Amino acid sequence: MKKIDIRTTQNVTIEYPLASTMDRVLAYGLDLIIITACTSILSLSSALIFRGSPVMEYIIGFIILLFIFAYHLNMELFFGGRSFGKKIMKLRVVKINGMRVSVYDYFLRWAFRIFDCMLSIGFLGILSVSSSRNKQRLGDLMANTTVVKDSEDHYVNLKDLTSLKSGESYTAKYPEITRLTEADMLLVKEVLDRVQDNKSQASTDVINLTVEKVTEATGLKAPANKVDFLRICLKDFVYLTR
Repeated sequence: MKKIDIRTTQNVTIEYPLASTMDRVLAYGLDLIIITACTSILSLSSALIFRGSPVMEYIIGFIILLFIFAYHLNMELFFGGRSFGKKIMKLRVVKINGMRVSVYDYFLRWAFRIFDCMLSIGFLGILSVSSSRNKQRLGDLMANTTVVKDSEDHYVNLKDLTSLKSGESYTAKYPEITRLTEADMLLVKEVLDRVQDNKSQASTDVINLTVEKVTEATGLKAPANKVDFLRICLKDFVYLTR
């Protein structure tokens, strides 16, 4: 499976498996099934409820067209680079330079979908993804994005942090860790999750770099066991900031 190294804004490199052409085609197919099911239900319901009302039929027709046209843009905007099809296939859109995908980036991907998927009946998109180095269709090339395989176990947020066990009698070992932000600690958690699943020299290098960044920002001195150090830092952050 082809992979890509993405350097985050915290200067930590994370390796992601790139979504294959088949992964993306299947995700798109699932989205088509969902779109078809939703529009069919809405069309049938409106036909039964608003029978004999041409004005309402036109309004419902417009809503259906708007839903179909804006589905992918809205899904990726509100679900962090995932449509329902991508979510089922455990895929998401990421920025190749490690930055957060912006609204403009999502818009570019959506706008070029007209060429990638509609006018060419998907042929241009499949050709571009299959032949490009980072599995990018035209919309991805314009927005500097790609689609990666990303297990839900690695998709973290504030809820994931606060769900970590931290008893009332717990005493924080590294209070300086509060100098970091929630975004920093989410990245630490993601690094720990990935290292747990992939023990290699590359994982060790990522841990060392993460510890280096944490100690630089907090003034802490890391012990020999750097993985445990990061785990304690994460637990301390949750305890001290919740």
